[in-house]
Amino acid sequence: MRIKALVWIPCIFFAILAFFSIAFFSRKPVLLVTDKPFELLYGENRSRQRQYMLSLQLFRRIKTIRIAEDAGPDLVAQAAASLSRRPFAAIFPYRYWEGAQRYLSDRPHHTVIILGGRNNGESQVYDTNGSPAPLWLFTDTETDLFRAGAISGLYALGGGVGTDLNIALYMEGLSETDKTAFSRGVAEYWPVGPLFSPELEENHLVCAVLMNNFQFSIENNPRSLILFSWMNPLFAVKNTLAIFDDSPWAQIRAAVAFLQGRNSHSDAIYIVPSEIILIGRDMMPKNHQIEVNKVKNLRYWPENADN
Repeated sequence: MRIKALVWIPCIFFAILAFFSIAFFSRKPVLLVTDKPFELLYGENRSRQRQYMLSLQLFRRIKTIRIAEDAGPDLVAQAAASLSRRPFAAIFPYRYWEGAQRYLSDRPHHTVIILGGRNNGESQVYDTNGSPAPLWLFTDTETDLFRAGAISGLYALGGGVGTDLNIALYMEGLSETDKTAFSRGVAEYWPVGPLFSPELEENHLVCAVLMNNFQFSIENNPRSLILFSWMNPLFAVKNTLAIFDDSPWAQIRAAVAFLQGRNSHSDAIYIVPSEIILIGRDMMPKNHQIEVNKVKNLRYWPENADN
């Protein structure tokens, strides 16, 4: 009996493995268009790791194709089409939105998502010229700013610093709405209102938040940095507290969830916050590290000051 059990156990194991393998490879894949500049910034090994992990988490293959950054719409559409004849969805970064619309006009029954990033003020993205309309996923900038403000305030609270040190947001095209979202986030934990990018001479900073690749002088010498970037965290400077990542790899899971929860009467636009990578854990007390996990789940609602 023991010998029979020893024979059956591996047989059952391989049968289950074969079943799940067949189920996995029979599901429609998610397609992602990318390019070399993005891979260099994000990290090729890091991209492969995210591809494998997300494929397992979603139980659906994610197939990618790298195209030349100056590829025209026809070439972008052809490249995406070469990955699969029957995809679950084809995902394109904003810079290839014309190629995405070309792909969709040739395949009107396919599902296309364009990752719009922080370009939701760009009117031309809605102009489909009568073609089938893609779905749009934008980055929730206000929630990102609210969360960044909260994390910077939490760091200041736990750092034992005096109120003579400031928190500052450096961002191009800063609006009053942006200022309000960030200020409310800071106020969750820190009593001193933040400074904003016009005050560039400030050098008494407990935390500097840098958005949109803002050019920041190292002479400002802040105690900590919060970056909005797709860069590999391994290359961040040592006083980096957190990175807000709204790269395609950070948004694929939200895109798939958007499709799975959507019906034919749903809006074609969805906003999602960035993924927060806390890389400066040793810079904060343990209880504040736990508090950051709560901050990651906060959403900003402009009409309600009590978030």
